[in-house]
Amino acid sequence: MSAHVGFPGVDFISQTEFDAFCGAQQSQLDARFAYEQRLTAPGTPLHRDGSCAPCLRTAQFSTGGNVPADWRDGQVCDCDDRLGNRARAMLHFMEASGALDAWSRVLLLGPPSPLDARLARGRPVPVRLQRLVQDDGLYRLEAPDSGFTLAVSWDYLHHVPPLQAALGEIRRTLAPGGRFVFTLPFHYRASHTVSHLGHIPRRGGRLPAEFRGEIHDIGWDILAMLAAAGFTDSRAHHYWSDELGYLGAFNLVFSASC
Repeated sequence: MSAHVGFPGVDFISQTEFDAFCGAQQSQLDARFAYEQRLTAPGTPLHRDGSCAPCLRTAQFSTGGNVPADWRDGQVCDCDDRLGNRARAMLHFMEASGALDAWSRVLLLGPPSPLDARLARGRPVPVRLQRLVQDDGLYRLEAPDSGFTLAVSWDYLHHVPPLQAALGEIRRTLAPGGRFVFTLPFHYRASHTVSHLGHIPRRGGRLPAEFRGEIHDIGWDILAMLAAAGFTDSRAHHYWSDELGYLGAFNLVFSASC
């Protein structure tokens, strides 16, 4: 495989672009869905050959022990890190887009994720794990201004009640030219985010920095929220590849620049 494996994605800057794509590509999307359904049929092999883009090698994918076969979230490579579909795709995107290189100063957001060990290995500038905290009535990341070139969040933002404040803090920690790359449960048919805050206990009238459970049903206005926090070029990247083991409908990774 080439050292410059392109990311098999389509970029969207709005729900309008996404909906137009879905309408134009409906037959292809239906064919992909039918193909994936066949892969989960009884008697289907639990191993498949393909290529691991982050490791630049041929690989064998397995279902990670899931029965029936889960080729979307359980498609694990046989490389040293044994990464699943979404983790490989996120690493691939960061490397292919130039967001991640050997000298990146990386800020990891939220609880530990499948990406952490791979991002930290061999990196001369340490990776730092951060979670939003409440300090003197303000929501803060205990990280310096412009201290990082890349912030990475793996399925974390929907657990953060003060979502807009969190985005502002992430922007503060990134140097000019930095990137924010993240995944989250995304409601791709929803124009606006719906937040479920009524049941969350407050302290001094303020929301906690984090809460277990899905607080926000995040929709396409997440791109506008990023812009309001000071980010530019906010995009959703839809990807799919049978060879690279990126199966599943409407896989999305998000990015924004400083």
